[in-house]
Amino acid sequence: IRFQGDTGNRPYYNTIRNMFFDGFYEPINAQWSWDLVITGNQAVFCGRFLNLSGICANSFISENNMGGNDTLLIIGDGTNTIQGITISRNFLDSMSLGVPILAKGASFCRFTENICDFVGAGTAVLLQSSGSVVSGSWIVSNNYIAFGANGDEGIRILNSTSWGSTLNTGNVIDSNAIFAYTSYTLTRGILIDGTVEDLNQVTNNSVRADTYDCDLDNSTNTTVMGNRWLGTGFYSTTDLAIYVNNIGTIISSEALHKNITGGSTHYYDTAAPTSGTYVVGDIVWDLTPTASGYIGWVCTAAGTPGTWKTFGSISS
Repeated sequence: IRFQGDTGNRPYYNTIRNMFFDGFYEPINAQWSWDLVITGNQAVFCGRFLNLSGICANSFISENNMGGNDTLLIIGDGTNTIQGITISRNFLDSMSLGVPILAKGASFCRFTENICDFVGAGTAVLLQSSGSVVSGSWIVSNNYIAFGANGDEGIRILNSTSWGSTLNTGNVIDSNAIFAYTSYTLTRGILIDGTVEDLNQVTNNSVRADTYDCDLDNSTNTTVMGNRWLGTGFYSTTDLAIYVNNIGTIISSEALHKNITGGSTHYYDTAAPTSGTYVVGDIVWDLTPTASGYIGWVCTAAGTPGTWKTFGSISS
């Protein structure tokens, strides 16, 4: 099924419901489509289920059962604006060969309550800024993402320089379960990377990965809260993450992770700061405490970096 439009001719108000597709490489192709509803369909042994391109908006893809060996959902062509797409309560079976979704230059969209099973090699959910088209304000929540092959990332928010130096902002990654089935590996559960990533939230996820459960790279003003890191733990190359109420290991090569409580800031590192500006009461918790050592360091005089003293003696 194909809806073909252009800048002056846009298909409006179409519904594809309760269809059965068997063996088609691309059952649905929609260009410049607005107010499109795709619901209750089943696609088996296909390549991808939907390719949505051109300027598209205000569409719903829900309660479909799709199986294919390529990227099941292509949202955006990287040139035109995609907005207001809701993808919810679908079953996406990648048959250990394909991946569920690639979104390029799409914003104000939802990917919620989907089951992404037997994800193949690659990234299950990839949200990518493209050229002058900003990707942002996605809500990716309450999804089950399970790999049936060695995977790269469960969820990735990417602003690639190859697609242009635009922001990838205001995304929420919440309450997802991300892991690989036994005998397979997953490099990163959640990855936020690229030139500029700003104002994202990573909350209440349960993740098990083999290199990093969550990896923040060049992220600013990012909130990381209430997650369960069940594999290797959390890693960041930025010192601007708000990090509170998470369970699991913190892995850090250079970053300080902030926990702002009662006016003071709590950090996690292996030594007292040697650069940066701090105030009295700021605390650094030692990531590698040892017997006869200390729990961490506290700032006793404000400055750059200020005066730091050990506290919390650990018995031998």
